[in-house]
Amino acid sequence: MKLLDFILSILQKSKTSIRILFPEGDNEKVQAVALKIINDNSPVKNFITPVLLFNNDKEIPSNIKNSNIKTLSIEENQVTNFTNQLYELRKAKGLTLEAANKLVLSRNYYGMMLLNNKEVNGFVGGITFTTADILRPALQIIGPKAGTKTVSSTFIMNKNEEIFLFSDGSINLNPTAEQLADIAKSTIHFGELLEFNPIKLAMLSYSTNTSGSGESVDKVRNATNFVQHLKLKNVQVAGPIQFDAAWNQEVRNKKFPELTIKNHCNAFIFPTLDAANIGYKIAQRLGDYKAIGPIVLGLNQPVNDLSRGATIYDIYYTALITAIQTLIKN
Repeated sequence: MKLLDFILSILQKSKTSIRILFPEGDNEKVQAVALKIINDNSPVKNFITPVLLFNNDKEIPSNIKNSNIKTLSIEENQVTNFTNQLYELRKAKGLTLEAANKLVLSRNYYGMMLLNNKEVNGFVGGITFTTADILRPALQIIGPKAGTKTVSSTFIMNKNEEIFLFSDGSINLNPTAEQLADIAKSTIHFGELLEFNPIKLAMLSYSTNTSGSGESVDKVRNATNFVQHLKLKNVQVAGPIQFDAAWNQEVRNKKFPELTIKNHCNAFIFPTLDAANIGYKIAQRLGDYKAIGPIVLGLNQPVNDLSRGATIYDIYYTALITAIQTLIKN
C-alpha cells in the first residue's frame, strides 16, 4: 500500500474533521499545503481542516481569504485570556504576568494556547520558527503524556510500500538507558498507531548480543531489558543488535540465533542523536528513502516541528501524520 493510501486508511477512523493549526499562516509554502489539502480533488479534504494563524487580518492574502481555508488572527480578548492562563501555568517557575503577555503575542505561544484549549487538534510549525521556538512552548503548555519522562522524536522512512521508524534523530543528544527505554516505548505506541503488526523493535548498538562490551553497549542492553520487562503485546524486541543483524535474518541467525524475529525489524532505536541523524540521512540519500519528520513523540497533544528548509511535500505529510497522532489513545 502506498504511503498516502496507508495514511488515508488510518484517518478514516476519525469521526470528525481534524483541525491542524499552522502558526506560520503567512508563509507561502504553508499556504500552498493548505490549498492542497482543501482542493476538490484532495483525498484528505474530508479528514483534515487546515487552520492558518496570522498576526492580523491584514496579513491574509486574497487567495486565502477567498478560499475555504479557516484563518485565525491574534485577538486582543484572546491575548488577555491566554496571558492569564499561561501565567497560572508557569507562575511557579517565575513567569510574570508581563512576560506571559509578551509570549502570548507570538504566534508560537498563541497557537500552542489554541491547542491547549482544544480549539484545534494538532500543531505544525517551524518553517520560520526554530526547533526551540516550537518545543519550548509545547513542553511548557502541553507537557508530556502521563508516564512519559522523555519527549522524543521519530522519522518515518518510506520507499514504495516500505515504512520504517528511526528514533530519536532530533531531540535527545545522548540518552541514558532509562531515556532510551522511554524513546522505545513512545516509538512502540506510534508503531501501534501506524498498525505495525507485529512491531519488531531493534535496540541498535555497535555490538550484537554479547559480541562486544563497553559503556554504550551496556546502556543499550539495560534499555532493552527495561522494554522487554514491560511484556508488551504484539511487540518483539531485539538488543543490543547491529543494524545488519536487525535488517537481515540470515545475519541475525548467525549473530543472535536465539531471536525468533522473522525478516527485518521495522522500528529502530539508535543509541545517540548522532547515530540516528546520520543513519536516517544515509538511508535518505543512498537508499532513496523519503524521510518524514521529525515526528515528536510523548506530548499530551500532537505538536510537530518542521525544518526551516522543509518542502511542500515535507509539510504536507507532517500535517497528515499529525492528524493521525490525534487518534492515539492516552
